[in-house]
Formats: sequence, structure tokens, C-alpha cells
Amino acid sequence: MNRERKANNTFRVGLIFAVSLAVGVALLAFFLHLVGFGQIVETIRRVDIRLVLVAFVLDMLGLFFYGSCWYVLLRAAGLNIPFPTSMSIALAGIFTCYITPSGFFMDASRVLLASKESDIPVGDGAATVILHKILFTLGFVTFGLLATAMLLVTRGLPQPLAVNVFAVTTFVVVGIIGVALFIIRGDRIRQYFPGLARRVKSTLDNLGGKYYPALFSSVKGITNDFRETFVRLLKSPTAVLVSYLLSLSYWTTSVLILYVVFVALGHNVSIWVIMLTISIGDFVQMTPIAIPGMLGVIEMVTTTVLVAFGIPLGVAASATLLARVATFWFDLPITGAAASYYGAKYVISLVSTISGSSD
Repeated sequence: MNRERKANNTFRVGLIFAVSLAVGVALLAFFLHLVGFGQIVETIRRVDIRLVLVAFVLDMLGLFFYGSCWYVLLRAAGLNIPFPTSMSIALAGIFTCYITPSGFFMDASRVLLASKESDIPVGDGAATVILHKILFTLGFVTFGLLATAMLLVTRGLPQPLAVNVFAVTTFVVVGIIGVALFIIRGDRIRQYFPGLARRVKSTLDNLGGKYYPALFSSVKGITNDFRETFVRLLKSPTAVLVSYLLSLSYWTTSVLILYVVFVALGHNVSIWVIMLTISIGDFVQMTPIAIPGMLGVIEMVTTTVLVAFGIPLGVAASATLLARVATFWFDLPITGAAASYYGAKYVISLVSTISGSSD
């Protein structure tokens, strides 16, 4: 019975992935058709390959900043994990996010791999992952606000766009504060949501029980570890600041990649326009659209924003595609190698079990 259920879960995961990937491919094909494939090819033919190679180097640097940001929090929480291990787990998490239709799998895989590889308690690991996500969100919010302010000062912005950017960033910041307060007062969660606690316990048992037999014996223990570690990290301002600065460094590489691509195409585009474009693109990427890697979606959104700032359609589309080659397609083999280190069979079983336990 369990084998049959596992087989059904694996088939369903594969089907969901295939359908969502097909939607992404269709969107990308529609995007290429809309812009004109010939026009894109003609624009890219004039690119300076040497500068494009710089974009790949910047992407590698960005991956390093991403993993380092998490490692700082792990060490500040007193969790003993080697830097190479934390980096490879972070990369494997990115790959999981790329090949599945939800960022939840990325977070869950990091928590469980950290527990498996370095005996880090699930609650402690989850606290570092959540804070890591919060700091990264604050990073792109910071860039979005800075870009909006600078564009208002230097060239002016349509009022609706400026208002929407400030409204979205305010919403995100208020949401982050709400999540932090909810976690800090986590000792009352089970009191108000006993049914939720039981479901979490059941999910964790199904998710990790076969790999970690005694790991999920107590929901109270996990929630207490999570809350205590999260609060302890918040009381370490140096670690939080360093991690936040590393997240800003990651977003800086993302902005520079698109900027360098435009230079390689022979077009000078305001760094503030690129910064705002990246911020909007990454906000869209955070939305729960079940498409692996947001294939097709990011290309369309980024190009639309760039065109709105007066950049020719062919140039905007070509720059977007080249930047995606450096930040998505180039990432796939790198992050895939990290994931394969822990075993493709384990990753597939993990995704299948998560999906089955969420029913």
C-alpha cells in the first residue's frame, strides 16, 4: 500500500512538473514570437562576448554571496556546519526551486539536508532559513525603494508607478514585521491553533520520519527550538547586519549582470532603471505561480518594465534573455551538481514525500 501510494505521489509530482514546465515553455515561445525571434538573433549577434563572460563571473559571485548570507546566520546560531557544506546545500536548494513549482521545496530541502549532513535540529535550521529569506526580501525592497527615489529625483516617474512601488514595499515590510512578531510570540501558537500543531506534526513525520526516525518526536520541541533560535539571532545585530549586507551584495551582482549585458549590446541604460526592474522582477518571482524557475514569466515582466522606460523592444528582450542565460540556465548545471552530490533519488523522494504529506 505504501509503495503504491509512493508511486502515485511520484507520478503526480512528475505530472505537475511536466505541466507547469510546459506552461513556462509556452510562455517563453509566445514571448519570442511576440518580440520577433529574428530581431532578437540580429541584436544578440552584435554582443561583446567578453562582457557577457563578465556577467557569468558576476553570477558566480552572487551565488557565493547567497550561500555566505545563510552561513553567517548558521554560525551566529551556534550551529556547527562547515562552510562548503552550507554552500552546497544552499546551491542544492536553488536547484530544487528551479525544478519544482514552489519555493517551499527549496526551504524544506535546505532544512532537511542541513539536519542530515550536520545533525542540525530541524527547528534551529528552519529559523536560520526563515531569517535568511526575510533578509533577502529586505534586500530587494531596499533596492526597489532606492531606485524609485533616485528615479524620482533624476528623471521623474509616473505617479501611479511610484505609488505602487511604495505601496508594495510597505506591504512587504509590514508583512515581515508581522511574521517576526508571530514567531517571537510562538509560545502561544499551539494554544490558539492546536489543529495546526497536529497537522504540522503529521507532515513532519511523513516528510522526514523515514530518514530521521527520532527527529520529529515533539512538535513542541521543534517550535521551541525554532522560536529560541530565531529570537537569539535577532539579538545578534552584528550577524544580522553582516547577513543583510551580503544579501545587498547578492542583489548588486544581479543588477550589474543586467547592466553589463546592456553595455555588451552597446546600449547605455540608467543603473536606477535596471535596479528597479530587477526589484520588480524578483517581487513577481516571489508570487506563488507554479512555473519552475518562472520560465517565460520573468522574461515577459522584465522586458515590459524596460520597454516602459523607453528601451527598444528588441534590445530589452535580447538583454533580458542574455541575463537569464547567465542567471538561470548557467545556474542549472552548477546547482544541479550540488543537488546530485546528495543524490538525485533522495531529492526526488523528498519532493514526492512533501507533496504527499500536504494532502
